[in-house]
Amino acid sequence: MNTPKFSGACIISDGKILLVQESHKEARGLWSYPLGHIEDGETEAIAAAREVKEETGYDIVLGKSKKLEINGDDFKSLHKFNQNTVELTIFEGKIAGGNLLAGDDMLDARWFFLGELDSLPLRGDWLKFFLSFD
Repeated sequence: MNTPKFSGACIISDGKILLVQESHKEARGLWSYPLGHIEDGETEAIAAAREVKEETGYDIVLGKSKKLEINGDDFKSLHKFNQNTVELTIFEGKIAGGNLLAGDDMLDARWFFLGELDSLPLRGDWLKFFLSFD
């Protein structure tokens, strides 16, 4: 099986981070970056920008990216990856336009102070890997 690939963005502005609250049963109520599966013919960057727009209403400009491979169980996806590896590519993102509006498949989209991260139910500790792009 090919490694499933997902892409999204970590958007931090004025000491706050943009997160979406998942609605699917495997991650319901957990907070995550706006991200999703890279579709056939898409680059990682195109997928990241599309997912941010669909899940938050924002248009973004992408910066640096980082990759991380995680265990499928730790990804908490609708798809059953089980012990398979999932590859995540997360970009630095800057808001370029649009208005905050949670997408149809999200419970919520909201800005949080960075200091609030440890008190939130996150989709996984792997989110913290992408807080710095240095």
